[in-house]
Amino acid sequence: MTRRHPARHRTASRACPGARRARAGFSLLETVVAMTVFAAAGTALFAFFNTNLIALARVENTAAQVPVVRAAHTVLSAVNPAERQAGEFAVGVYQVAWTATLVEPMRSGRGAAGIPAPYQLGLYEIAFRIRAGERALGTWRVRQVGYRNLRGQGVVQ
Repeated sequence: MTRRHPARHRTASRACPGARRARAGFSLLETVVAMTVFAAAGTALFAFFNTNLIALARVENTAAQVPVVRAAHTVLSAVNPAERQAGEFAVGVYQVAWTATLVEPMRSGRGAAGIPAPYQLGLYEIAFRIRAGERALGTWRVRQVGYRNLRGQGVVQ
């Protein structure tokens, strides 16, 4: 049986007085710092996810509007704003209200060779609003040519 040298044993334990304490666990300060870092990271992640969820909701809302806006634009492209300056119609469950405003004054139409045509042409801006019940989806604007047929009136300018 070998004996340890008492001086060597005492010197090793006195040389590293913090070694025993380090193995015991975290200090209160280390725990508070770790919790602070964890809370800051959690707050940043929450803000990141919240922002992304809001953006996703906006994208879904816009994507749902696209077919309705296209359908409304298709219906309005068949309207002659020189004859009708306002109106309403339905696209599925959505209500579309529109108004046309003359942007460029009416002018006599000309054919390819510069020959006067039996039409007067004007540029209109059509503003249309789409609603789903009480909720407004938005307002869009499109410019469109309006015309008057002068052939039946016997007047060609």
